Amino acid sequence: MASIIAELRRRNVLKVAVAYIAFGWLLLSIGDIFFPMLNAPDWVLKNLLLILAAGLPFVVLFSWFFELTPGGIRRQSEIDRDVVETAPAGNALNYIVIGTLAAALSVSVYLNIVGKSSQTRDAGSQVVEQSIAVLPFSNRSTNPDNAIFVDGIHDDLLTNLAHIGALKVISRTSVM
Repeated sequence: MASIIAELRRRNVLKVAVAYIAFGWLLLSIGDIFFPMLNAPDWVLKNLLLILAAGLPFVVLFSWFFELTPGGIRRQSEIDRDVVETAPAGNALNYIVIGTLAAALSVSVYLNIVGKSSQTRDAGSQVVEQSIAVLPFSNRSTNPDNAIFVDGIHDDLLTNLAHIGALKVISRTSVM
């Protein structure tokens, strides 16, 4: 098992896989920001994820059979392991991985900090104020003395509804 991991490291397969995953994460984060602005359907981001996931095995296989050398991309079988080359390609790959991870992390932090505050601001502007108007009751009895009772019930109902903080009660004079 240790020899397999050593061979994966020697062929830079792990670095390439991490770079590909970080680049995919960066693409998905950028897509998550810009696709809603462009009114792209939801399936576009899902398909991008599927394409990136399907491409990972091909990238890993490519990095197993080919290597980035100072002379360009070469097959593993063509590389002479006895000749020790300085490894600017390996260092360049390290810088690419670090840069991509830093960019992806920056986008994620931006989305989590700035995105939440703008969502909160948007949610606050979409709050629908709930209001109620109570129409005055009519005295349907033949006794005119009950009119005071009917007005009292109307006032009491308005007063009790006004104690509900989330409810705006329309004044009695506005509905008459």
